[in-house]
Amino acid sequence: MAKTIELIDKYVIKQTDDTDYNPPSYIWTDNTGELIRCGKCVHADGKHRRCKVLDRKIDEYDYCSWAERREE
Repeated sequence: MAKTIELIDKYVIKQTDDTDYNPPSYIWTDNTGELIRCGKCVHADGKHRRCKVLDRKIDEYDYCSWAERREE
C-alpha cells in the first residue's frame, strides 16, 4: 500500500503584466516540511480526543506546529 505524506510548500506569486486577463504565476521555491495531522500525532489521545500538549479537544484532521509522527 502506498504511503501518503502531506508537504508544506512555499510559492512566490508573480503578476506578469497589466492586461485584462492576467492570472498569477505560482513559482515553487521550497518545501518547508511535512504536515502531520492530529490523527497521526504522538501527542493525541485518541480515546478522549484531546491533545496532551495543547490540552484541548481535537479532530483527527486538525494539525499544529507541535505535531510529531506516531510510529505505525
